[in-house]
Amino acid sequence: MTLIQLPDDHSSELGEILCYCPGDVAAHRMGEFVIIDCEAGQRVYFGMVSAPQRNHNRTGLSAKEETTLSALEAVNDGIYKRASAVEEAFMYPVALLREVTSGLPEVITLRPQIAAIARTATEEEVVKFMALPEANAATCIGRIQGQDVGLYYDSKRLVYHTLLAGSTGAGKSNTGANMLKAGAELGFATVVYDHKPDYQDMEQVNPDVPKDQQWAATVSRWCLDANSNGGTQVLVPASAFDPAMLAATLFPFDNERQQREDMESSLEIFNEDQSDKGKDSWTLSAWFDWLVPDYLNPPKPDAVVEKIGYRPDPKTLTALIRKASKPSRKPSWVDGTNVSPRHRGREGGFMGRPGSRRPDWFEPVKELAAGEVLCIKVNGSEAGRDYGLFLDFMLRQVYNARIDPEVDCPPVHHFIDEAQDIFCANKGFKEAAERTLSTQIRKGRSKKIAFTVAVQSAESIPSDILNNLNSKIIMRHNSATEVKTAIGKATDAQRGMTAQFGPGQALVDLFGSTAVVQGQMHLSPCLLTKEAE
Repeated sequence: MTLIQLPDDHSSELGEILCYCPGDVAAHRMGEFVIIDCEAGQRVYFGMVSAPQRNHNRTGLSAKEETTLSALEAVNDGIYKRASAVEEAFMYPVALLREVTSGLPEVITLRPQIAAIARTATEEEVVKFMALPEANAATCIGRIQGQDVGLYYDSKRLVYHTLLAGSTGAGKSNTGANMLKAGAELGFATVVYDHKPDYQDMEQVNPDVPKDQQWAATVSRWCLDANSNGGTQVLVPASAFDPAMLAATLFPFDNERQQREDMESSLEIFNEDQSDKGKDSWTLSAWFDWLVPDYLNPPKPDAVVEKIGYRPDPKTLTALIRKASKPSRKPSWVDGTNVSPRHRGREGGFMGRPGSRRPDWFEPVKELAAGEVLCIKVNGSEAGRDYGLFLDFMLRQVYNARIDPEVDCPPVHHFIDEAQDIFCANKGFKEAAERTLSTQIRKGRSKKIAFTVAVQSAESIPSDILNNLNSKIIMRHNSATEVKTAIGKATDAQRGMTAQFGPGQALVDLFGSTAVVQGQMHLSPCLLTKEAE
């Protein structure tokens, strides 16, 4: 069915036109793409139906006139047939996206004129004028709802980074799995930080999807929790961490700022001391022994001036030593198994692994392979601190490998699940984690390091990080206001739909595309892990 452009009035939006559809069936849907042929202006335009139709009765008076109401009551009572009282006319607002007179999308400088005719755009026209990635069945994550147009990823979109946001049950995990598949098919090594967990069965195909969409991932499995069944436990020496992040992990609370800063400074100085001695790897046990040679007789501020270069506040130093000596402050995967101070000497150094054997440290770059998945089970982290510290370590390791010409490291896709846990942590840790993540996302594109950040609400993403997540997949949210900042290109009508979305429905704004579309995302190509009932 065609659409006919109506005259403007004083309330008309300049970015859209109002069209009338002849016939007795509402033939067009919100989100449908159209080609507008303006014979009067000798121009052609590409547009999108921006809201559901308005229904007008051509034979009646205004909607609330007594005559209209009486006629509709008579239809309801069976006195009139509907056709006797109703001659419907459908009105559609159409957003003007581009002028395409030349065959290429261009900025609109003149609007179409009255009686311009619009028709449904073909799949080829939608892909071309929307600037969507070319069709590739291996990287298809869904389809534009109501149209036979696929939503695909390519390397360019992947490295410009993606926000995936949606409440529980919205279908975020299914979409995430398709993102993982797309990255693997494009030759990226994928690192998935599996939080709930959702991705512990990726080696098996999902039998509920068509065979051409199925995918069985090749996975290397690791975990942060020694008691987890998610693979080999990660063990990382303290020397591998950024001192600011490590100090923020042990001292995350707002009232521990000075202790956090003193620990950060002492870690930096100790690291320099160890480097001068040719020791590139050290543990917190070694740092603590350096700072506190005799745990039973803790040093006074004057005794540590020579080591750290300044005189710390006595109360701060005492609190630092007391709190840092608690094994619960340190994640168990940092340096290895926690050991109480009373067992040091006979069983091993404080905060170190018992015994003298060096642990098998986790070396992530050795686990990365193009087209394969490195899955880290990170569930159970307290307030996101374990998660954030490990993420900081991984991002630095991958970036350093990608810039080192002597290291054979494929392009990498980081899939950061349930990232809101990091952004909602205590202030000191949150600031350090946000700073690292923002920097790595900003620098990653040029090194072919891609990020997909998955959260339950788009509101939880800090603005400096959100600004660098150039593709947006917004699934169901409890309130449309939560998504306004995240997907500014969407119309009010589109944002208003997000609170009513069903599983798999999403607003999709791919980097470089002309407009936001409503997508129906595919089910997971591999088996997702179901929560125990």
